[in-house]
Amino acid sequence: MKRAMIFAAISLLILAFSLNAGAAAPSIYAGAGYAIPMGDFGDAYNGGIGGTAGVGFLINPKFEIGGRLAYSVFGSKVSGGPNFKSLEIMGDGRYIFPKGSSDSKFEPFITAGLGFVNSKIGSTTITIGDYSVTAGGGSSTDFAINFGAGFDYLLSPAMKLFVEARYMSVQSSGGSSSYLPVRAGLKFLLGQK
Repeated sequence: MKRAMIFAAISLLILAFSLNAGAAAPSIYAGAGYAIPMGDFGDAYNGGIGGTAGVGFLINPKFEIGGRLAYSVFGSKVSGGPNFKSLEIMGDGRYIFPKGSSDSKFEPFITAGLGFVNSKIGSTTITIGDYSVTAGGGSSTDFAINFGAGFDYLLSPAMKLFVEARYMSVQSSGGSSSYLPVRAGLKFLLGQK
């Protein structure tokens, strides 16, 4: 499954580069945030911290495509329970709304994408007297979709602040789990001065 994830990530980057031939220079970004688990997933786990990094390519002034990685760690609501870790490998599209005026630094957007999430559940050991039992542990890679909204704020011609929230839905054989990551960070516009 790791080979499939690596192949998917490389394929997304090749697609993004080929679609972007002759267009504006790419942007790279990195940020951090907090993810809020929802539904049954939220019943078992607390919110988690994490980070994200990615690359984007403007197709035209209103539309950007790109690929991103994001990592989050959720703590168990059960004392001593295992952590849940997720690694998102996603391809996203972003629609950038027109600015209110030509000198506006505020750029709101909506986004949606699909890809894979590798989820890992740690193991936990329960000891009663002289007896110990280890339970849990394992990982899976599942299809995921996301959609959300946010904004970029121009700090300089080559750097933007971004803030976004996304609804993530991970489809596994046992059902689906969802969470809401809220992230902020910096976006660097390569080729700009």
